[in-house]
Amino acid sequence: MKRVLWGVVYFSALLIGACTKNYSVAPIPVPGPTATFTSTSGSPYTPTFTFTPTPGAALNINCSSDNTSGMAVTGSYGIPNSASIIPLCSGWIIYANRVSNTVSEVNVVTGQTGNSYQLSATPELLIFDQADGWVYATLSGADSLAQVNLNTGNVTYISLPAPAVDGAVANSGYLFVSLDSSTDSLMYVNGSTATTVTALSISIGDDSLLGYDKTGNYLYVLPAGCSGCSAVQYSFNAATTALGSPVTGYTTGNGEEVDVSPDNNHVAFVDGGGNGSGYSIDDYNSSNIQSSSGSWNTGAYPNSAGFSPNSQELVATNDTDLEVFSVATHAVTESWQGFTQASYYWMTEARFSRGGGMFFGLEVDSISSSAASTVVWGLFP
Repeated sequence: MKRVLWGVVYFSALLIGACTKNYSVAPIPVPGPTATFTSTSGSPYTPTFTFTPTPGAALNINCSSDNTSGMAVTGSYGIPNSASIIPLCSGWIIYANRVSNTVSEVNVVTGQTGNSYQLSATPELLIFDQADGWVYATLSGADSLAQVNLNTGNVTYISLPAPAVDGAVANSGYLFVSLDSSTDSLMYVNGSTATTVTALSISIGDDSLLGYDKTGNYLYVLPAGCSGCSAVQYSFNAATTALGSPVTGYTTGNGEEVDVSPDNNHVAFVDGGGNGSGYSIDDYNSSNIQSSSGSWNTGAYPNSAGFSPNSQELVATNDTDLEVFSVATHAVTESWQGFTQASYYWMTEARFSRGGGMFFGLEVDSISSSAASTVVWGLFP
């Protein structure tokens, strides 16, 4: 998944092919829900919020197509300070609202708002288990992981031994969660019961970024921001909850996130220093990360990537540009270049919609922890 940064609002000019478009961005207020709080005793501690949701459209979280009729080819939309987004379909996204401490829904094309789920601490990274309808949120400074049930509106907290850094959805409602580097371990979590199953010891020595191949049952670990460390692959036995011997991959420069294609054939270790020669993202074999079949050349410095639902495209950013690549040929098929914001404005996430007909980038201010953020989007192809 992803390392977390900050965000702010600004005006940007994007160059798309030969066409220049100017975007004017303003923060969008998101109303909060009313809630009652109950807690249950025992271990782990699992307080639950019961919501009267903010009035809005009921989202189809299992959508698989985008209705882009009448949409502009490109656009942008201001949201409160955010570190993470989950695109759904037809312009709808779920985002971590770091101002109101909520997980919120909004359509960045129409401006329509959906539900907003109150959390007990500031949300950082969002992790989506689409099959079960759960959004997980890592929480700033909290030894717990929030689980938002989009089907019921309930929020449950999963107790952890340390703050969560990243997560990767496994099979059958389970989740891997990496913890603050002082623990050097992972937690295997049962989402259905909202409890931890076991701790998994690793020897990374830094915050760990995670990805998971649900077909081959391989766990991928990338040290965050570490120069001279190694990407690692583990086999995982779900029956015994045991990790196999580590397989060491490339030497890292500045780990940013791990992305696994939906068909589970490709692994992208996004690294600010690139994966080898030049600033590129190598196309690693999911069954053996010591083997790659080419690279997507983003230029300095690779920061985020996301595969399309059919695994045929990859959208990526190098902090300032947003590009779509063919997975088969590794060639650029679409490019947004030439952001005009100051050097401390970064694009921290690049993602496809669940329908595959739109791609998104999250622009943030790397300095301010409270200024608004911007979501930019484009139609594909």
